[in-house]
Amino acid sequence: MDGGIEGVRVSGVPAHPQVRTKLPTPFQRPRIDLDGGTGRQVRREWRTVLANRIGEGDTVAGFGTIYEVTEILNLPGRGERVPDDPWTVTLTNMLGERRVLRGSEPVFVFTAADGEGS
Repeated sequence: MDGGIEGVRVSGVPAHPQVRTKLPTPFQRPRIDLDGGTGRQVRREWRTVLANRIGEGDTVAGFGTIYEVTEILNLPGRGERVPDDPWTVTLTNMLGERRVLRGSEPVFVFTAADGEGS
């Protein structure tokens, strides 16, 4: 037997399988943008920082991602002694929970690496 079926085209079937370079929309996963839409990637790392250096978007160990940071400077009245640590930092996470810290208190945070971003 000569030829076989190698040269025969079947109608309705593509000649070669299609290779998709992009997944169809229902199968795509949402992307998480850690750099805030700047187009520049920010390298992040776990490190210990002072509470008054924590910013929005940082992740505090055992507390979560920070949604809002409020800093208060407690100034003494006339004739009163200046406190050792006048800074108070209130952190609010994505769930609305709050944590009050002294400004000089060390905290373990997932934040931008030294020299990157905030």
